[in-house]
Amino acid sequence: MAARRATSTPLLSLLAFFTLAYAAERSSFQSDGPLLVVGSINVDTTVHLDSLPRRSETKIALRPSPTLAVGGKGANQAVAAALLSAGATRAPARFVCRLGEDAYLPWLQAELARAGLDTSASRVVANMSTGAGIVWLDAEGAATSVVLGGANAEGWSMLPPSDQEAQEGQAPSAAELAAREATLLAQHAAEVVAGGGSGSSALLLQREVPERVNEAFAAAAAAAGVPVFLDAGGDNSPLSRRLLAAVDFLAPNEQELQRLTGEPTASDEQVAAAAGRLMAAGARNVLVTLEARGSLLLLGEEVAEAQREAADAEGGNGRRCRPVRAIRQPALPVPGGVVVDATAAGDAFRAALAVALVEGRRGPGATAAAASGPDYEEALRFAAAAGAIAVSRIGAMPSLPTRAEVEQLLAQHASSAAADAWDAPDLLAAAAQAAAAASPASPATAAAASIAESDAAADALDGRSGTCSNPDPAAADPAADEAADEACPFRFGARLNSMKSRRDLLAASTPADGDSAAASELSALLQGNGPLAWVARQGLVAAAGGGGCSASGGGSAGLSVAYLNHPEHLRGFSLEQVQQALSAAGLRAGGVAMRFPADPFRAGAFTNPSAALRRAAVALAAEGCAWAAQLAAAEAGAAGGGGEAHGHLVVWSAYDGYDYHLQADYAAAWQASLDAFRELADACAKLGVAVSLEPKPTDPSSRFAFLPNTASALAFVRAVGRPNLGLTLDTGHMLMAGESLAQSVAEVAAAGKLFGLHLNDAHSRIGAEDGLVFGSVHAAAAQELVYYLRYKLPAHHAGPYSSGRLALPHAFFDTFPLNEDPVAEAATNVAAFRAMWARAGRLRRGGLEACLAAHDALCSLRLMARVA
Repeated sequence: MAARRATSTPLLSLLAFFTLAYAAERSSFQSDGPLLVVGSINVDTTVHLDSLPRRSETKIALRPSPTLAVGGKGANQAVAAALLSAGATRAPARFVCRLGEDAYLPWLQAELARAGLDTSASRVVANMSTGAGIVWLDAEGAATSVVLGGANAEGWSMLPPSDQEAQEGQAPSAAELAAREATLLAQHAAEVVAGGGSGSSALLLQREVPERVNEAFAAAAAAAGVPVFLDAGGDNSPLSRRLLAAVDFLAPNEQELQRLTGEPTASDEQVAAAAGRLMAAGARNVLVTLEARGSLLLLGEEVAEAQREAADAEGGNGRRCRPVRAIRQPALPVPGGVVVDATAAGDAFRAALAVALVEGRRGPGATAAAASGPDYEEALRFAAAAGAIAVSRIGAMPSLPTRAEVEQLLAQHASSAAADAWDAPDLLAAAAQAAAAASPASPATAAAASIAESDAAADALDGRSGTCSNPDPAAADPAADEAADEACPFRFGARLNSMKSRRDLLAASTPADGDSAAASELSALLQGNGPLAWVARQGLVAAAGGGGCSASGGGSAGLSVAYLNHPEHLRGFSLEQVQQALSAAGLRAGGVAMRFPADPFRAGAFTNPSAALRRAAVALAAEGCAWAAQLAAAEAGAAGGGGEAHGHLVVWSAYDGYDYHLQADYAAAWQASLDAFRELADACAKLGVAVSLEPKPTDPSSRFAFLPNTASALAFVRAVGRPNLGLTLDTGHMLMAGESLAQSVAEVAAAGKLFGLHLNDAHSRIGAEDGLVFGSVHAAAAQELVYYLRYKLPAHHAGPYSSGRLALPHAFFDTFPLNEDPVAEAATNVAAFRAMWARAGRLRRGGLEACLAAHDALCSLRLMARVA
């Protein structure tokens, strides 16, 4: 297996040591006792649909009969633990559940026995049905479920019938019955955890049985030093403080994390921040599963006693934790390349993680500091393999993998660094910041308050219940907002190849006034006709006149950044030559854009049928990253070395697509792209370089792109699961794809993945990319985009790779001035954007927010006509 991204500094190694020492103090892994699973068992009925029905709609299923399988989170995790522990020296996994005395009972008991589970502590409840799960499975393998509790919900009473009857004419009170029930349940839990003296190596719980059951078993396990894993799926009610205090690993998926905290979870940073809030509320360690994006494990420690006391004074639950390590695990490739059914993937993942930890699995890259503690990276990789296999098969329990299958999949990806977990200091910082800032109150309380506030805001809008409104901060002071019209934070760049055009007009251009030596150097460069001469020509783009923003806001009055293509513009030049040309032109390097040559990549770069050429494409792109890093470092050095240098690589491959139907294997292309971008992002991350994918629907080089639009590209970036991989959106490409510019940009920015913007316009003919001046054709769409850029976009992860006080990306004019003077055309683009920025302020002050809140298009049109 390729060496994983191990801790590379003494600080991180020391941090890992103390993290593991803390985990060992709290609870002990690597016990010889069996895994214990307490939870639900269901009869799952799966119905196959092309899509879920809308309200009041009747749909015909894709298959004439439903699929029956044993399910329930408890049963799934128990069977997964048994299958994954096969061959281990410990006793068989134990499963404690409640079965109904119904027609399914013999079948369920036989299935549990066939899996090798010890169910001696489970009970059959008379006059009650077993729990049931009704699963709707869509064509993409996504499962939507409804659970009927049955014996899972009502079968856990420990009271014998005689205790509930009147004694000497006096019936016991409800309080007395509850007290007896709690005592008996606690005794039962302690006996089960002890296992007749053999003990338990770990306890797995879920939220499909009553909370009091989980509380009793978690408390018994905590008292015995047994690690407790709690799957947050199931009951939507707030987590009890008693349960949270006894849990070692709280494991929500992305949707459950959002529900528990009320926080957004679209980006990795948002996930980490939300998990940090759970730790502040008392969760010791948090494992978040993110479907195709992989998983995030936050390891924590309890805060000092004085801090806990202060938190209690503010309404805390007696414990606060803080994150000390963040580990990011990517999703492993799905066998067969297609997600069939994700119903039990999370159950397989959580059970596999517990198995790996109690067995003490170790990878060859485990650090010396972790020699006596858990190898969390190896455990996460083992769990990711189990989850990948589970989604490739239909049904809950039938999809669960064996140990041999997991080992085989791991062996297939042993040499792929893209399958390895890595320490994520950026996500740790996001989690730590959120944990430090969070209220000590219960996370569920905060979520409920957030929902209540949203409902109240909707009801208050003109008294119309159900009216939608785009969340927006309180209106700024009008005078301050008007002043901001002159403070555009963007730095502008333009397509370098545009400077090839109309060289007959070059004589009319002269270098700007200034230092004579610099002017002479610029004039000398302009005599040539190559990449460095084109850089010099971009330096002639002076500040455009007219209204709009100026450089006073941290942005640019003209062009200030240049993007160079690799290898087209950089091969044959030294870093010093490129930097000298940029300096003479008064520009800084904005980044590097990949342009794969037709030879040898005509059949594809990252999706080429040849594995050797795919590797060559990644290697060539990694060269682009090296250039981006060197240019960024040179810029930082020229500026005095202050701050951290970051580079940016934009990847657009003209050849990753196809022309005919039945020409390409789409699943194989998707997987090849995943592997390539993971490898590239990992290589670039080591250099501090962000990578952004630029989607485009069609091109003469490939009439259909494998990633043709914003939605598919965003889904792909999430599947790659690397924090330094995002998107560069091109307005011309979005128009070709039939998208709304502002909506696409807003969705990508909200996901924390907007790393760059290419601005242009087009006449929107099929397959045509005109590269016209921004806003020259689709004026209203362009104005809306600029309005959203100024007022609507949240802060996002692109900040470290961008300029400007709002952490917005560069605005790059990707236009094709074939007949116009490219210098004047670039200046016109800058002026157009600046004018739209200022007009956005006038529209807001004129009342545009009220039009948007009411979804009143005529209101917006009237305002647009009135506000020039």
